[in-house]
Amino acid sequence: MNIEASVSDTDSDQHIRNQILVVAGVVAAASYQAAMSHPSSLKDGPVGPLVVFFCACTLAWSFASTLILAISSNLPYRREIYGAFTAMGFSFGYAVADQTKDARSIASILFVVFSCIPLLIRGVSSWCKCCK
Repeated sequence: MNIEASVSDTDSDQHIRNQILVVAGVVAAASYQAAMSHPSSLKDGPVGPLVVFFCACTLAWSFASTLILAISSNLPYRREIYGAFTAMGFSFGYAVADQTKDARSIASILFVVFSCIPLLIRGVSSWCKCCK
């Protein structure tokens, strides 16, 4: 009985992991695409709403990317996955900076800050667990 329970628990964990990976992939793709082709009403308006939009896209993409990288950390091709996300991060950051020419320095700083938030949260929570 215990062997069957552990097998079903493993299958259940794998099923949940697959579902989380699919959702994170959809969120990453949607936020990346939204940043690459943002609504035209934001392009012609004031810079503030555009920067807020890019901050939201960056935060969503960063959390989803961090989740995908965490789930795929034990996969055989993890270096390639990390390389792909690094390249995608550079293109994402460049596109955000390019589309906010009026506030390029603010957008660049916010992109770096919002990109690091998921990593900081994971680092602080890991550090707090070690200190207890």
